[in-house]
Order: sequence, then C-alpha cells, then structure tokens
Amino acid sequence: MELLSSTLGCSMDELRYAICKSPQVLGFSETKLRAKIRVLGDQEALAVKGLIRKGLDFYHCVCMRDEVFVAKYIDHYEDALPGLADAYAAVRAGKLPAQV
Repeated sequence: MELLSSTLGCSMDELRYAICKSPQVLGFSETKLRAKIRVLGDQEALAVKGLIRKGLDFYHCVCMRDEVFVAKYIDHYEDALPGLADAYAAVRAGKLPAQV
C-alpha cells in the first residue's frame, strides 16, 4: 500500500478511500498508474485553457480502459496541449518526460 500511496502521491487515508471506492485500482500496474497520474497531474493546464472542468474524478479516470483514456484525454487534447501524447508515451515506457 505504501508503494501505491507514493505512486499516487496521496495519504494513506486517501488511498484507503480510493480502494474502497474502486478496489480494482489494486490490480493496476505501477506504469499504468504513473502514466495516467502524469496526465491528470497536467489537468491544471487543460482546466486553465477551459478544456476540462476542475475537480475531475481522478478515480474514474484511473479505472478507465486505456483505449478510452487515451481517446478522451490524450488524443482529444493533443492540439490544445502539444506534447501530451509524447509525455504519456514516455511515462508508459518508464521514462520521465519534460513538462507538457
């Protein structure tokens, strides 16, 4: 649980809440979590541009199938936030990309 807590960057209480809400998060790979967290961490840039609403449901996004997540948050906003797809691919490959 500590690895998941540090990967998500949340407290143990927040992690417990997340697991209660979406227990399937325990079955996700660290790579999958890190990639989605990286994009969702950049959601502030998308929210500032008015592309997504603030307060996006993090757990819902993490639990999305990869194909749906990529279509909804990577492909859809690539023109508005150049480099987003490259950053996502780099994180999925285990590399830390430059800030988007």
